[in-house]
Amino acid sequence: MADIIKTFYNYGKYFENDLLQSFNQLGDKKIDKVLCIELTDYSHSLPEISQIEERLILYITASAGGNLFPFIFLSEKIFDIETNGKVKRGGIHKAFENMKKYLDEVKQKEVDAIYEAIDFERLKNIVAEVEADKSDKKAIYYIALSYGDLFFNEKYPDIFENMIKTKGSDVQMEGYCFIDKTASQIGFDPGLNFCSTNEMSDAMGSRIKPKLLPMSNDAGRFVKLGFERIFNDFAFKLFGLNYILLPTVFNTGLYNDVFDQINAAKKIDKGDQALGERVLLEEDLEEIVEELDNKSLSNSLLFTMLFYQKNNKEIIVSHTIEDVAPSRINSAKKLMKSYGIDASKLSKYEKKSEREKHPELVYIRDYVDDRLYLAKLLFGKERIDADALYRALYHKIIFGNNIDHEKRELSKILNGYYRDDVDFKKHQTLLKFIADERLGMGDFIQLGGDMEFVSLEELVKWKFDEVSILQTQSQREFYVIGMLCRLVIAWQKANNENNSSLESYLNTIGTVNMLNIEGVYRKVIDGANKYKVYGKNYDYLLTLYSEIKSLQKEEKVSNDKANILFVMGYTDFKNLPKSQPKENDQ
Repeated sequence: MADIIKTFYNYGKYFENDLLQSFNQLGDKKIDKVLCIELTDYSHSLPEISQIEERLILYITASAGGNLFPFIFLSEKIFDIETNGKVKRGGIHKAFENMKKYLDEVKQKEVDAIYEAIDFERLKNIVAEVEADKSDKKAIYYIALSYGDLFFNEKYPDIFENMIKTKGSDVQMEGYCFIDKTASQIGFDPGLNFCSTNEMSDAMGSRIKPKLLPMSNDAGRFVKLGFERIFNDFAFKLFGLNYILLPTVFNTGLYNDVFDQINAAKKIDKGDQALGERVLLEEDLEEIVEELDNKSLSNSLLFTMLFYQKNNKEIIVSHTIEDVAPSRINSAKKLMKSYGIDASKLSKYEKKSEREKHPELVYIRDYVDDRLYLAKLLFGKERIDADALYRALYHKIIFGNNIDHEKRELSKILNGYYRDDVDFKKHQTLLKFIADERLGMGDFIQLGGDMEFVSLEELVKWKFDEVSILQTQSQREFYVIGMLCRLVIAWQKANNENNSSLESYLNTIGTVNMLNIEGVYRKVIDGANKYKVYGKNYDYLLTLYSEIKSLQKEEKVSNDKANILFVMGYTDFKNLPKSQPKENDQ
């Protein structure tokens, strides 16, 4: 927290000349039009706020204290109201009194003279006329008084400056500001509305906040300014999530250079870049890291990524990833490009189009859909274990890229209707990317999806030797039965008008597991006997299956591994070269 607040302070100092403007509340209000009235002749106009907003300052002193200037929400409360012989001061009266608090005696008298000369009846008539002509009753109007064609914040600029000098917490106590070590008075509350201390009651906050965030008035003003500016200027998106990129710079003299680069990256109009040019991690973030690297600044800082949601003025922080090295972001980007890994989340229609143009791309979010977790994986704050990867592969194969979908027809999965989901070459590419020692996100898993084999025997021997989830006999059973299913289904279809009873059975069970694998084997044998399946490959697989069963012990295979192995066996057999004699192809 301390580093984040210091970043706010440094960014506030970056905009030191805008300190006054940071207290202008105009941007926090929805204003459609402003009724501008010139007090010297009562001429008036009704411009859109966008036409004059750069000239106006809106500052509400307190809920019942009125505005600092006569620039006020247009309602009946702008005028004094007399009730039962008592006068309740209106907004205009309060504003003139508030202005005088920050002026010397000479200017106070000048302001009094202006106020005393106001013809309130004429003002009321103008307001009534404007409200009667309002075409949109829901439109929000403000009134702004001027004198000599100057709004009062323009006529008396020292009012706002003097007010800011006294601005701070009502609580002043002895203590040392954790930002400005020379200050001996603390108590300023910068209003960090993402911070838990902001939820405290006023009474509790006035006592506790200064101790939790010991801050002097001078330092606190820059923290407030930096906080407000950063949530506008440094707002980015990663995998569709909103986050604020906060740099912690080791050498404080480099802060302005870093802030320059982050702001510059936000202003570049990069347009749509073809996926063939580079696979994007996140375009703005890449641009920042590249520029920092070009200026030899990337080794001088770490990033904090503050993920948040904004609801009106409330900021809800969902997560932070701290101490992210720019070099790590750069490495992740380069490796994603070299492996053909894409982090976008496209619709199935867009993905089909992109896949046709770039069939080599692997969409990592089809496997890891938790966006925060994926960010932490890529930026070195998490590792993914083998079991989680097997679960991801299982869901990719059986459900597709959304684990909330219903299971799909097993026959369509096996026959390549969902090509990416049974593309073990792509699965292997992803697993190699995750295990690349330059990122070290997880342990390497060998599936052999990117290997080519000439014969069935060569394939099986290599798989049994090298693939870790084929080391037990029960695991091998699922793999071999997957191969047998492919052989028998192809034979059945070739001899039965493209129909297969075994394929229909697989669709009824949906997935394979320890409870139904024996039933699958019986259906294989029934189908083989009915259609007189024969050949070298069939004999080899039956012999292999018999050996596996003779050596098998009471071993459990998880549902995810069972289906990965079954589909992998089916796909491996299907992908064997077709140059063998026909009987061996079946």
